[in-house]
Amino acid sequence: MLISETKPNSRAISIVGVMDLIYFGTLSGLAIMMPFFPFQGLTGPIVNAIILIAVVILGLRRALLICILPSMVALSSGLLPFVLAPMIPFIILGNMLLAIVFEKLYKQNFWSAVGVGALAKFGFIFVAGQIVIKFFINQTVSSKILALISWPQFLTALGGGVIAFVFLKTIKKI
Repeated sequence: MLISETKPNSRAISIVGVMDLIYFGTLSGLAIMMPFFPFQGLTGPIVNAIILIAVVILGLRRALLICILPSMVALSSGLLPFVLAPMIPFIILGNMLLAIVFEKLYKQNFWSAVGVGALAKFGFIFVAGQIVIKFFINQTVSSKILALISWPQFLTALGGGVIAFVFLKTIKKI
């Protein structure tokens, strides 16, 4: 809530609301910028870290909004190979699955939450990728596509967990 009542006819901006807005804007901006950095080994973990950090700082609903941004920017700006376009909804859903699983588990054990979330994301995107490749993608490039949507998804989610942990420990949110 950004505005709270202090007197019947006056309003004051809540500091908490302003901080949430700043965090959301910063994390969203970073998520939007990340596709412009071409090295997946770095951008993937950072995007996953942004999602996990958003869950802890902003809550699940706002984190789910952030999950949509990197893939949509990568596709709409032409940074993502067009052949991967049919995978975009599944990559977004995989990011959301990571956020949901992490949110359910991180208060009990951060590392278990990261691991289970990473496995869930990887499993979902891998299975969806198998189906999409079978029906929508030319078989001559399917092995390259499969390499992008398989184990790297798991590793970048784990890497994102490490980055998120260091960041959240630094700001004392976990």
